[in-house]
Amino acid sequence: ARAVHPERIARNEAESAQRVTDFLIELFATSTPDRSLGETITARALLDIGARRIQGEEIRDPKVRARLLSAVGSAYASLGLHDEGVELLHDAADEIQTSYGPQSTEYGKALSNLANQMQQVAKQEDVERMMEGSLEILAKGEDRNAFAMATLRKAEWRFNHGEDVEADSLLRSAITLLENEATPDTSVMITAYSMRAFSAARSMHEEKAKPDFLRALELATAHYGEK
Repeated sequence: ARAVHPERIARNEAESAQRVTDFLIELFATSTPDRSLGETITARALLDIGARRIQGEEIRDPKVRARLLSAVGSAYASLGLHDEGVELLHDAADEIQTSYGPQSTEYGKALSNLANQMQQVAKQEDVERMMEGSLEILAKGEDRNAFAMATLRKAEWRFNHGEDVEADSLLRSAITLLENEATPDTSVMITAYSMRAFSAARSMHEEKAKPDFLRALELATAHYGEK
């Protein structure tokens, strides 16, 4: 098989990202007064328009369609429209599995994102299955930040179901992954330390919580700047 040059992969990814950006800019332009004929278009209506266009024949590149499905699906979920969001995220995961392969990091991340949104609408065993599938794939890959984020999501899931011991174990694993990573994702690290601090505070271990709260604050201030 012919090797795929990294430059070509990077160029294709950049082109896909630009097409996603162009689509979203065009979609949001729909809400401007000259395009909407003076009518007010709600966020829900805008997402409905985008979903119909993505699911139609307009977007033929499966990688571009997957990114758009994921973006619009996550936007639905952020509005509390979890059923609509999960449906699109399911479609995105299917597209990614076909385009990148069932053992790809991209597919593992898509499953993690899907499982995270499914918590509001799906059965517990279905969420568990999706999370385990994501972790199994990401554990074999090189993206330690993605594996840590999926681990944190499972920890949060355990906390929400009162399984604090396993949740704490997952949190420790995620933080160890990040601390041993050459280029850790700062936003993931902030999430990890904040979660561990809240866990300790909830258990009335204020002395254990304080260092993690301060570490999360330090990282957030350095990353986002003081507001």
